[in-house]
Amino acid sequence: MKIDKSDLLRTPENICELDSRRTLSKLTLANYHVAIDEISLDECVPKEIRVSFETARNLALYSWFVYRFAPIAELQAYATVEVALMEKAKRCRVSVGKTPKLDKLLGKAIKHHWIKDDGFPSYVEEMDIRNKEEAALYAVVGGEYVARDLKNSQDYCKSIKNFFPSFRNAIAHGSVYLDDRAIETLRKCAEIINQLFQEGAEG
Repeated sequence: MKIDKSDLLRTPENICELDSRRTLSKLTLANYHVAIDEISLDECVPKEIRVSFETARNLALYSWFVYRFAPIAELQAYATVEVALMEKAKRCRVSVGKTPKLDKLLGKAIKHHWIKDDGFPSYVEEMDIRNKEEAALYAVVGGEYVARDLKNSQDYCKSIKNFFPSFRNAIAHGSVYLDDRAIETLRKCAEIINQLFQEGAEG
């Protein structure tokens, strides 16, 4: 069985040729670049970690031409989160062992309040929309609606602790899955890392 042209080693002539799977996308390369460019780490994050995340962003961008770079971009982003969590633990003198797993590192982040639900802008926006929709529904059917209070909540953080390692492992341990979640994954990873090093973050 022949390998799809988009999966073959590129030549100097077709190195920047659009991956055939991108033809179904409603985005243009410029739009795709903007979406990735909007996901960034703050200046307070250590340089080495920011460089590692830039690698993930570049892989995501180049997946426009080589679609199979998308999960590799995700894997790089997950790896950057691990490095960031270990650096945070080191700075806070929190023991995580010699070879800590991602779920253990996230558990430490939750325990020590390095990450909180209201520190995820994308989640806060999602909850604001949901609160408004549900408040409108209550206004119609009657009753008092109590909006979710995300301050100091870690329910969303705990869900990330549960699904992040499984998603990462699916890529790292030889899965052939091909689903472009790179932008979504990079956004969540950036939101975790930025929380770890922001001013006033708990030690």
